Amino acid sequence: AIIEKMSQRMADLVDMRDVGDNSRIKFHCSSRNFLGVRTFLRDVTKGTAVVSSEFLEYRPKAPSIKLDRNGLILAAGSGTTTEFALVDLQTKGTLFVRDAVPIYMGQILGESNNPDDVVMNAIKEHPKYKGREKQKEIVAALTPPRDFTIEMALSYIQDDEMVEVTPKRIVMRKKILDAQQRKQLERKAAQGK
Repeated sequence: AIIEKMSQRMADLVDMRDVGDNSRIKFHCSSRNFLGVRTFLRDVTKGTAVVSSEFLEYRPKAPSIKLDRNGLILAAGSGTTTEFALVDLQTKGTLFVRDAVPIYMGQILGESNNPDDVVMNAIKEHPKYKGREKQKEIVAALTPPRDFTIEMALSYIQDDEMVEVTPKRIVMRKKILDAQQRKQLERKAAQGK
């Protein structure tokens, strides 16, 4: 699994040998493509892997790897997330945000179950009922969102996305926040302009 993962990240296997009960595997890999590998190795080896890295040399920029991931759930507008909206969103995929968190248009809220990006409203309120009508309560548990470290976020994003790091949170977003502008640029790129 480790050799396969490193080959997906365009790493060159340089040396492999057994040292006692352990194996020592040495790769040459660009720093950009190595992002996220430490977390993967920790998870696969249940914390027993020892990873060390050192600078080898400057090289021309290597092509970025294409991640095998589904599309994204993107915020349609700015505001504060509501539990009512997030319950609906979590049926569409895995969430990266919690309830009552400020968000803005173009922010990545989660990973979709579908291959295409989906723009959704995460700030809609529960409808208010007038008169004596009983208010219908939606009782559904929100699953805990997937949390990202800086390294995990940097390895997750693609070329058209960015990571914002503040003292309180790590936010992933599209470089172009407006959905209409993104569609226009995609059309122009498809036409070769």
